Amino acid sequence: MGSIIDYMNWRGDLTFETDPFNEADNLILNDVTYAHMENYVRPEERITLGEAAKRYLAGTNDPAFTLGVDSINNIGKTKRFKDIVFYDLEAEVRPGCQFGAVTYELPNDTEYIVFRGTDESIEGWREDFETSYHETAGQTLSYAYLERHIKENGKRYIVGGHSKGGNLAMYASMMLSDEKQDLIERIYNFDGPGIAPEMLDREKFNRIRSKIVKYVPEYSVVGQLFKLKLKEIIVKSDAKGLLQHNPTKWQIMRNEFVKTDKLDDDCVLINRIFADWIKSTNMKERISFTKVFFDQLKADGGEFIINIKGHTFGESIKMIKNFNSFEEDARRAFKKFILAAARNTAGVSGEKLSNTLNRIADKLKGRKISNKKNG
Repeated sequence: MGSIIDYMNWRGDLTFETDPFNEADNLILNDVTYAHMENYVRPEERITLGEAAKRYLAGTNDPAFTLGVDSINNIGKTKRFKDIVFYDLEAEVRPGCQFGAVTYELPNDTEYIVFRGTDESIEGWREDFETSYHETAGQTLSYAYLERHIKENGKRYIVGGHSKGGNLAMYASMMLSDEKQDLIERIYNFDGPGIAPEMLDREKFNRIRSKIVKYVPEYSVVGQLFKLKLKEIIVKSDAKGLLQHNPTKWQIMRNEFVKTDKLDDDCVLINRIFADWIKSTNMKERISFTKVFFDQLKADGGEFIINIKGHTFGESIKMIKNFNSFEEDARRAFKKFILAAARNTAGVSGEKLSNTLNRIADKLKGRKISNKKNG
């Protein structure tokens, strides 16, 4: 077993004629989209992945952006990927918006439109939370991008994304006209959230439901938000806890994922708490909570999540205490989260609850879990 990086080393010499486009290839194109190639590639330029990788590696890149870097470090060396042409690279980061998209040309007149997921910017994470109460700037841009690209011209279209990119792929496809929806063959969502009820057009979504393929790791949190009763393919990962969201940690055997049949038990508990919290809060409370929380993060850490990774437990307690000085709706939303946690752990008591919470904390931090029994 290996990762997508190992796969590029093992099978990167095989052409698509020898081994057709598969699950591993799909995840690689989603991961490399995270690399900020817009610093070296003009929006109107048609360019191969090999040439783009060469420019990227010769340049100076912001160390705050780490996603996609391992893939772009390797992809230009492979016979399989280096000649793939991509075009219409679009990227935008501004207050309230973190968006990226690109179109890859694959064999058999197939175009793969991939939306970038959440990068390491705080604005990107803020926008993720904003999907719980309104159409985000990223969703608006993704629909415009897809509307512009999908044409009746004999080509085959697939759409996809990892993390928030998976949400954008589904949302943009849902918003298309019936005629354009019919031109899409598949929609891939790699551990991305669903669509909030307030933004879901059920009739239009049901027209594309059968085209959606949803992959999640065993410890899926982001991918369980706003569940849409889609069948999920669960993939094993070499990482622990939330770090399983990283696509370079998903396990590959030959040219496909190593799969399992159930989510991690502790992850299921976390997802129940989040689902309960979202159901118990109204839009006004979610809006206020999101503003307060991310304004505080920016005040403490700057523009990137990487700047707050050293956040100590004491600083987290300080942030919680600060909520007493914030507006009432944000305080109500936070209290409802505490109540949701209490409700969903009500059946777990004593030493077992303590061990469960400690185990979850370890997994959230990506630490190895001891074999201590739960009592």
